[in-house]
Amino acid sequence: MIQGNHISWRSSGGLKATPMTLVLADPMVHFDGILIRDGVLDGSTDGAIYRRWQTESSAFDPDTFSSITHIRLLQLKRTLKLNDNKTVKKKGEEGYEPAYQYDFIFDVVCHNVRVITETASLDLCGNELSRAHQGWGEPGAGIIARILNKPCIAKGGQTVYLVDAYHCRPYSYLHRHKLHRKINDWNAAGLKEVRLILEKIPPFIAGGGSERVLWKSKPHGTWDNHFSGCQILNWLGEEGYAATMTCRRNRLPKNVPAKYFHTEKTANGDNVARVARFQNPISAVKIQKNPL
Repeated sequence: MIQGNHISWRSSGGLKATPMTLVLADPMVHFDGILIRDGVLDGSTDGAIYRRWQTESSAFDPDTFSSITHIRLLQLKRTLKLNDNKTVKKKGEEGYEPAYQYDFIFDVVCHNVRVITETASLDLCGNELSRAHQGWGEPGAGIIARILNKPCIAKGGQTVYLVDAYHCRPYSYLHRHKLHRKINDWNAAGLKEVRLILEKIPPFIAGGGSERVLWKSKPHGTWDNHFSGCQILNWLGEEGYAATMTCRRNRLPKNVPAKYFHTEKTANGDNVARVARFQNPISAVKIQKNPL
């Protein structure tokens, strides 16, 4: 709310000499939750948001209509930003985040989930979220990728997230780019991402010093083969975490005879190999005898 008022006051905000009421919390709370997706109800060129104010539309929402006018909504959209360029860390400074223009919404969602959660599950799931975007990120940051190898997405960004295995509750996240903190000998991106995202949650584990305790002990997480490898498994064990991962063929456990693995080479997308993963999988357990 403060940021919206600040920008509307400045002449560079686009509303010079135009009176505007201060942004308060109430109208924003009322507006929160409106479905922003065209074509869901009576798809038209008006858009799903505007139809909430159209009395003749089946998408008309009397609560929204009585809480905030459409003109007021447009005022808020023109002045409210998710970041303040004057306060964010600059490139080269400690704590710099190249995703600062959209990071705030991720931070708020995870913070709110942690606040309303009394006890979090000890089973978590980690993966990346891909989104299409045709713009250009900061040069050299790697925040926007040319090719993501995802269905219908040729260019965009990705965010790694950590959620409850049984509920849609995100607890932590990490935007994928090239400017994360350097860690000696940690070169594989997926392994490093698991470590960085888990380094954010100790304050919420019993004994971590936070008033908000979500986990009574260090949780277990599941990850796909992009995040697997001996290096991250060793680190997880040393830190007292548990994890279940599918394993990449170029990151098989070291010092294990090849006869214990499926070593026959197959082409990418081979259906036989895909079925074998489910019908005849090889399970390996790595135990850290003396975790911290």
